[in-house]
Amino acid sequence: MEFFRHDPQDKNSLGGPYPETFFVEDSGIIWIGFYGQGLDRFDPRTNTFTHYRHDPEEANSLTNDNVWAILEDHLDNLWVATENGLDLLDRETGAFRHFKHIEGDSSSLSCNNVRSLYEDRSGTLWVGTGMAYNNIPEGGLNRLNRESGTFTRFMHDPEDPTSLISNKVRAILEDSQGNFWVGTDGDGLHTMDRETGTFTRHTYDPDHPEKLSRPPDTGEPFTHITFLTEDAEGHIWVGTEHSGINRYDPKTDTFTFFGDSPTVPETVLYNESWKAYTESNSGWCALATQEGHIWLSTQQQPKFFKVDLFSNEIPLKGNIWMKNFYEENRSILWKGGWSGLIREDLDKGTVKAYRHNADDAGSISSNQINFITKDRLNKLWIATNNGLNTFEPVTEYFMKYLPEPDDPESLSDPRVNHIYEDSGNNLWVGTSGGLNLLDRNSGRFRVFRSNTTDVSSISSDIITVIGEDAQQNLWIGTMEDGAGVNRYIPASGTFKRYLPGLAVLSLLLDENGIFWAGTAIGLYRYDPETDQFVDTGISSDITLVIDDTENNLWIYNSRGIMRYDPETGSTLVYGEKNGVRGILQLSLYSFPYRKKDGTILFGAEGGYYAFNPDDLWVSRDTSLLYVTDFRINGNSGFLETNFNLEDWNAEDEAIELNYSQNVFSILFAAIDFRNSGQNQLLYMLENYDLGWLEGKAGTPANYFKVPPGEYTFRLKALNGSSGIWSEKAFPMVILPPWWGTWWAYCLYALLLALGVWLIHNYQKERVLREERQKAQKKELEHAREIEQAYNKLQAAQTQLIHSEKMASLGELTAGIAHEIQNPLNFVNNFSEVNRELLGELMQEVKKGDKKEADAIAKDLFQNLEKIEHHGKRAEGIVKGMLQHSRSSESKKEPTDLNKLADEYLRLAYHGLRAKDKSFNAIMETDFDPGLPEISVIPQDIGRVLLNLLTNAFHAVQERQKQGEAGYEPTVAMSTRRTPDGVEIRVTDNGGGIPEGIREKIFQPFFTTKPTGEGTGLGLSMSYDIVTKGHGGALTFSNCETGGTEFLLHLPKSLIS
Repeated sequence: MEFFRHDPQDKNSLGGPYPETFFVEDSGIIWIGFYGQGLDRFDPRTNTFTHYRHDPEEANSLTNDNVWAILEDHLDNLWVATENGLDLLDRETGAFRHFKHIEGDSSSLSCNNVRSLYEDRSGTLWVGTGMAYNNIPEGGLNRLNRESGTFTRFMHDPEDPTSLISNKVRAILEDSQGNFWVGTDGDGLHTMDRETGTFTRHTYDPDHPEKLSRPPDTGEPFTHITFLTEDAEGHIWVGTEHSGINRYDPKTDTFTFFGDSPTVPETVLYNESWKAYTESNSGWCALATQEGHIWLSTQQQPKFFKVDLFSNEIPLKGNIWMKNFYEENRSILWKGGWSGLIREDLDKGTVKAYRHNADDAGSISSNQINFITKDRLNKLWIATNNGLNTFEPVTEYFMKYLPEPDDPESLSDPRVNHIYEDSGNNLWVGTSGGLNLLDRNSGRFRVFRSNTTDVSSISSDIITVIGEDAQQNLWIGTMEDGAGVNRYIPASGTFKRYLPGLAVLSLLLDENGIFWAGTAIGLYRYDPETDQFVDTGISSDITLVIDDTENNLWIYNSRGIMRYDPETGSTLVYGEKNGVRGILQLSLYSFPYRKKDGTILFGAEGGYYAFNPDDLWVSRDTSLLYVTDFRINGNSGFLETNFNLEDWNAEDEAIELNYSQNVFSILFAAIDFRNSGQNQLLYMLENYDLGWLEGKAGTPANYFKVPPGEYTFRLKALNGSSGIWSEKAFPMVILPPWWGTWWAYCLYALLLALGVWLIHNYQKERVLREERQKAQKKELEHAREIEQAYNKLQAAQTQLIHSEKMASLGELTAGIAHEIQNPLNFVNNFSEVNRELLGELMQEVKKGDKKEADAIAKDLFQNLEKIEHHGKRAEGIVKGMLQHSRSSESKKEPTDLNKLADEYLRLAYHGLRAKDKSFNAIMETDFDPGLPEISVIPQDIGRVLLNLLTNAFHAVQERQKQGEAGYEPTVAMSTRRTPDGVEIRVTDNGGGIPEGIREKIFQPFFTTKPTGEGTGLGLSMSYDIVTKGHGGALTFSNCETGGTEFLLHLPKSLIS
């Protein structure tokens, strides 16, 4: 079987990961329609794909990339049903002719969302429209007039019982008797009289369940008929969404229900989303579901059974512990363990064992086989617990290399653990008594042993494994004594040591050229730039490692068999639930092996594990994260009485605590319905904790005296079934006391200014009053002195004005000094006290009285905190007055709107993803590359874009939560230069804006969200920024196919 997958890097691969429909031409050409990736044409003769995609700049391109159905009619026309109309393909030019709904034209298509196509025996093309997975009523059945290109519509009429029950037409069939069947949303099984255009409704009657109808409604949302099919016996099959299947026999006018029917065991099927029915020439029939299940039966005995397409169980083969393997070719597999050497012929199904025989000098030297390999000369080498062996296949004779006590050039130890032929054709033999280099011409060995006084010697004589990296460096793993891994330096015959003290059990050079070391405590990766081994964080007491063809590492340790993705760092463990026992003892480790077909072999106690990673089903589940309690000062129930816990997931919905609530505990949990025992929980209070802390369900995260500020409590869980991390963020704010808030400091400054002004006016009035009295008195005393008095008065007035100015300045200075003097006094006083305490501390230190010295030091720290507090208080007074006296305003500047739009699109998306990792959405961008820079206030326009995008993502998230099958959340963003300016469009396929509230959208404080979720100011402020701040316009409209589009228009005058 050949598989075709989507590869983003390969243009000649399957166009996308979500195929929705298929059509096979008589010539063998296969057409595939995708959800979100358009249409593909595959030629199996050349194994080439041709991709057809929607291009907004090309009028004759595919009208939409959501393709629901494909049909070739009797004229060899290829029709394509999409989410945005019906297309007819010209195979020669690759151009599409579009048939769409035109508002006000009753001869156009009734709805653009085309879900089904059918050609009856007369050659008439029928088009079913309408989306059954939402509450939008548009749809209808359409009949094409080929000559005029127009349509006749057949629609639901609530006043006409002979019309369709629903406009959402999903299934159409003309049976062998000429009956025309139509399946719709709801209880919508019909037969149609095509001459009169009327319908006979076959509705379910609970009082007469034996009557012809679709299966009874189970109460699932958006239930509808998904397919209508006639089998070879003339039975009509009616499939539904989550309500089972009916098989109708027209001959007997009876039907059989297949579904959740415990009273009729032979007809039980799961309530799944039934997609299709098909049958083979050999008598088998099959039902396919959207959930990916296949149910098989025979036409004679329609009892269905489910076929599992994927398995995640790794079987244990054999009954004897196998320690190592070697695949000679695809049919011959050599295996070694504690019971001799075994040669298995997989094609013939024969097994031959080679065991030690004391009476046969040509037998293998030991039954304990430690390693098997072949060299470049095609010679088979076997490492045993009693010498090194080579095998002669013709005579079946084993030649042996054993230690000779009087020969220093013989094998250093009979316990041979590993054999490795390096890139220079040198054969290295690792034993429990040193490393050996064999001269195959003379049969002599050069021995390398550990020397405790020489750090350039090998770290241990017990050699466990030998390997080579991408730079052809030879590495030797050891255990016991000094242990670690050693890099051989050929020029000097010395070694450099790494990972000292660790038992190194496996070495691997993967297909990406990365060199790995599996040790008794975990997995390490070699970094050639730093010449160091880096800990991957995969910790275990025993680690054996091998790679697969997809660059994953497979590790066998005490937990079981683990899949590790080096690129993402994710892990997935196949343990007891998968039939895998972990390694229990270090002495039971073996050498993993990968066969040519990708099968991985791990030796184990009682046999060996054999599996192909491609055959293992990998879960994509994530753990559900919850905060279960929030305790303030040790008291539970805060969230229930003050905040809706389910709303505490959005970054813009922070919980507020006052300054006296800064001692709190947070309890949390991660739920995995498959494998909760292997979940890993981490938490962190961002802006407070230094990093992630390990958590445990039911054990609270405690925080004490957290200072005022903005924080985010983050939870992260590793799903034990899939190895995928999920994360949630819970924002919170701890408010300062009222006397420490900004408005309090503003009030202080205002009161100070008011006091200065009152004193100034009082002083002025008093001085003027006294001067008038003096002038009047002098005027009454002597008229002759009027001129002199007048002159004196003028001089006095000039002096008084100057005095008043000085007095005002003095009062202002005095007021400021008064406010600052108090904290400065505290600083001075505590400084004096600290000077005295320091003297006392020195005396106590000299006396050796540590207790008294600690007490004085504690007082010193307390005084320093008070000095810091009052210093910051003085600083705050000055800053508050300066801040009050300053003013600032944002300025417009030339801005790249494409870059700004892209930045806020990703910011909005990942902001929502941080709160809900299970949420995913398609982000589509169409930015005008020729867009000039626009003079705007970037932070203001950014706020507008962030608000529109956040609303769009919330809309598609809410629609996704309704559980619509096949729904894919999509948010699109585009920019265009227009003759009168620039426009930015933000479009989503959410639920749209109801008609009744459209006029209120931009009103301040109007919101559709529940209390506590929104302020109602977002769109109002955005509207003001665009219209008043930039002279532009902000409008919106609902899309015909669902969702909303906001249009932000900026005038031409802003173009730089």
